[in-house]
Amino acid sequence: MKTTYFNIAILDDSDFYNHLITKQISSYAEALSTYHNAVITIESFTDHLKFKKYLQANLDVVILDYYLGGGYTALDMLHEIENASPDCQVLVLSQQRNMFTAHRTITEGASQFIHKSDKYALPKACFFIENQLSKKTRA
Repeated sequence: MKTTYFNIAILDDSDFYNHLITKQISSYAEALSTYHNAVITIESFTDHLKFKKYLQANLDVVILDYYLGGGYTALDMLHEIENASPDCQVLVLSQQRNMFTAHRTITEGASQFIHKSDKYALPKACFFIENQLSKKTRA
């Protein structure tokens, strides 16, 4: 079985949520990497400018907050991600409750939108990653 390389980036301007998401995804990724014979790399950012400098063509998944500080939103980053890594799947994980905003992020290129107050938000994010990794390993 060949090794699959899978790259995840997390961008959330809240130190608390960023740490929480990164810890959960990292823990889940350990099990996934064994099951899928994958090398999973996770990079985490609280600053959208540092994230923009990091953007690379081989990103597989980005988990993105909606409001990113400095007037930037997920909508701004979606365009940046699309330009740098067209095959990347983006999950917006946000406090934003407005259905129009959720719909717009999907229309603008996000694959999924999950509200942070959903008690299953983190497991849903993990399943999203597992689904994307499974698609890549089958390709």
